[in-house]
Amino acid sequence: MMDAAREARIPVCHVETDWMADRYPDIPSRRKERPTSPQASRQREMLERAHGKDYLDRSPLAAMQRAEIVSPLNDEPLFFYTDPFDAWLKARHIDTLVYAGFATDMCVLGAEGGARPMLARDYRCILVRDATVGVETPESFPERLATRYGIHRFEWQVGYSTTSEDVHRAFEEFTTRRSPD
Repeated sequence: MMDAAREARIPVCHVETDWMADRYPDIPSRRKERPTSPQASRQREMLERAHGKDYLDRSPLAAMQRAEIVSPLNDEPLFFYTDPFDAWLKARHIDTLVYAGFATDMCVLGAEGGARPMLARDYRCILVRDATVGVETPESFPERLATRYGIHRFEWQVGYSTTSEDVHRAFEEFTTRRSPD
């Protein structure tokens, strides 16, 4: 999906959780700026209550890295928050976002830069149904219940959905229309 967008010269943007802020020291992060804010303190307390002391330092999240295959290339932008993502898009007169990625039922819908925050800023949001997966448990994975729920919520409350085949076709048509004969 990202390769097809790149080939069509359509911007590919990456939105990442600020839990990975230490891996991207050049990107402004509220997590770096206010590590002892009331919100950060409440979050730490909640996680430690559920998972034990120093969970954020010893959890899989502490060592999490973005998979190379979905990492930004060259000068592709990476954002932690909705505001700078929105400003970047507006500066380029972009009004339609195509979502693919992990956590359909959570991040794609509601996290920073997710479809709900961007819909609230008047973006047209499109989800690629077969290029996303929800946060599944071993019990829900065979039927992809979280994924199906996330897709349903997206279609019902946020925007449109499509398939990767249709997106590839649209990118090819866009490239053909833009190319000189």
